[in-house]
Amino acid sequence: TSCTAGSKITTTTCTKCPIGTYTASTTSTTCSVCEKGTYNDKEGQAKCKECPINQYQDNVGKSSCITCNSLCRSACIKTTGHCVDCDDGYELNTTSGVCNICSAGKYANIVTKAVCESCPAGTISTTMGSSSCTACTGMTYSTGGLSSCLKCDTKCKTCDNTSGKCLSCNKGYGISLDGMKCEKCKKNHYSNNNKCHQCPSGFTSRKGTTECSGNQKIPTCKETNTIPYHYECVSCDKAIT
Repeated sequence: TSCTAGSKITTTTCTKCPIGTYTASTTSTTCSVCEKGTYNDKEGQAKCKECPINQYQDNVGKSSCITCNSLCRSACIKTTGHCVDCDDGYELNTTSGVCNICSAGKYANIVTKAVCESCPAGTISTTMGSSSCTACTGMTYSTGGLSSCLKCDTKCKTCDNTSGKCLSCNKGYGISLDGMKCEKCKKNHYSNNNKCHQCPSGFTSRKGTTECSGNQKIPTCKETNTIPYHYECVSCDKAIT
């Protein structure tokens, strides 16, 4: 006795294989279940259909496939439903195949290959699921991986947006040793080139000034390659630096 493919032999008759099963044999007494990644939505089939693009089936013997998660950038794996990559702003868990949203301060896109990376210094991302970072502007900065820009010291005239260090100060102020703020020049000191200098002997000043005053006159320098600089005769090279 034999049957057409898609049917099994039952005693002396042929019975169509149920939905979710198949047989390619004409003499089989059993029907095989459709494997993962395949399905059968009709009786009496000689083979199972492969799940279409963007669908999967992670169980056997099924009559339909399941739509891939919408966060998968491209089609998921047909036998598991695992994403192989993710939409912008999401990171792929390579074990579970799940796309997890990036936290604020991080970003992900096709360039990062489904990995959440910290925003570089000088930039931020304010929300979860960001695909890019935005620059800190004005008197603000970020050292990287932050969700908001930090304020530079108010006494800074300009500052570095990647470190917060002062680049220049208002008149009468000098950059601190750590570079993070501008400090008012002390009494008997003056500011020049963003530094506080001590007044020369015989000169005095108030706090936060740019020059000293006294009975001495600004010297007239006669030597070659020297100029009057900050009340003293110094070499041109020293004055420039």
